[in-house]
Amino acid sequence: MENAARPKQLMTFREITTILALVLVSSALVDCGGKAQGNASIAASAVNANTDGDAGARTKVEDLSLLVNMPYQAQDVTWKQSRDQKKITAVLRFDPEDTGKLTADCEKIAPAQDASVDTQSWFPDELTAQSDLHGDTPLKGRAYPANPFFQDPYNSGRLVRVEGTDFFVLELAAK
Repeated sequence: MENAARPKQLMTFREITTILALVLVSSALVDCGGKAQGNASIAASAVNANTDGDAGARTKVEDLSLLVNMPYQAQDVTWKQSRDQKKITAVLRFDPEDTGKLTADCEKIAPAQDASVDTQSWFPDELTAQSDLHGDTPLKGRAYPANPFFQDPYNSGRLVRVEGTDFFVLELAAK
């Protein structure tokens, strides 16, 4: 009689093992589906981060150079593209030698003019601090034609060198 009870115990063990395996596999499949959904929302957040709001300023010069011509290698860049993709605003810093070349190139097109730029919260700390120091006044500088940066469709705009700094604010618009 002992042998007759033994096969029934093995069958119960197999049933339990099968049920546990099915539970583990189904929970793993549910976890994978949940993660994919999470990744989709992360991607959507990344796309939405590059809108007109203060968050989402980009810092990769490589990405900017896909949209505009970069006549010289920028040491630092922070930029945003408008939600409708018709405007680009970038804060650029070049080494002193390239700064001189860039201003000379722009002055060949037209002489510089006095200008001001409203500070954005995503601008580099040096520029926002300068604006705060003067009571939230716009940044003062000299405006040049932005022709060296033009690349279709961005063929209109100006380049403002911020007074007392190595920073330029590039404002381009698509025609």
